Amino acid sequence: LAIFPAWTASLKSTHQCTAHSSRIWNDLYTPLTFLWFNVFDLIGRLLAERYSYRLPKDNLIAYACSRFIFFLPFLLLPSNRTTRLTSIPSDVLSLVVQAAFALSNGFVLSWSFLVAPTLIQKQERLQVIRSSEILNFALALGLLSGSLLSFVYSVVAASD
Repeated sequence: LAIFPAWTASLKSTHQCTAHSSRIWNDLYTPLTFLWFNVFDLIGRLLAERYSYRLPKDNLIAYACSRFIFFLPFLLLPSNRTTRLTSIPSDVLSLVVQAAFALSNGFVLSWSFLVAPTLIQKQERLQVIRSSEILNFALALGLLSGSLLSFVYSVVAASD
């Protein structure tokens, strides 16, 4: 999520302003990418509900950290000369990268909410409530820090 708002807002289609380009590749491309990200985030959340029982609960942190596998190849992509932001030379590849980020984000987020209450050793109501509060606080803090990091990423990537 650290690259979502700022990087996605700076995306331009490779077909922008070409002879046969439609509105989708011109002024509607950025809203399309936001919609694309949110749809795949929703699909990830729905998949978590359906398939979370098949994954071992003890590896929740390992699965969350494994999402960095997507981030490392992203950093190796070339950057745009004018903005210094990572640029992807293909619209399809750009949408695939966003789908991978969104799907993994939605899945791990929802899976952690489904699994966390079951990881409490003693199923006392007060402990379950406290763990839910901590999880919600961690989610809000993670969303805030991820969004702020996206703007830091844009500034650092654009500086010389």
